[in-house]
Amino acid sequence: MNRGVKSEIVLLGVCIVALLAAASVRWPYFVYVLLRILICTASAYLSTKRYKEHRTPWVWAFAAIALLFNPLVPVRMSRPDWRIVNVLNAIFFTAWAVYSDLALRMRIS
Repeated sequence: MNRGVKSEIVLLGVCIVALLAAASVRWPYFVYVLLRILICTASAYLSTKRYKEHRTPWVWAFAAIALLFNPLVPVRMSRPDWRIVNVLNAIFFTAWAVYSDLALRMRIS
C-alpha cells in the first residue's frame, strides 16, 4: 500500500474515533477545543493534498469541514446539533477512507 495513503487512512481513523467519541460522551470544554484543532488541521491537510491532485470538489469539501471546526473563530451550536455534525463528519471521513483505499487497490492490481 502506498505509504502516503496509509498514513492518510490512519489520520482519518483517529479523526473518526474522536468524532464518534465526542458525539457519545460529555467531556470538559478543553477536550472539544482539542477536537476542533485535530479536525481542522486534518481537514486542512487533506484539502491541501486534494488541491495538489487537482480534485477540486474534494478540496472544497475538506476546506468546509476545516472552516466549520476552526478553533480561532468557532461556530456556535447547541450540543445536540454538534452531535449530528460530528456523526455526519465521521461518516464522511469513513466514506473517504474506504474510497481512497479502494482507488489505491484498483490502481495496484
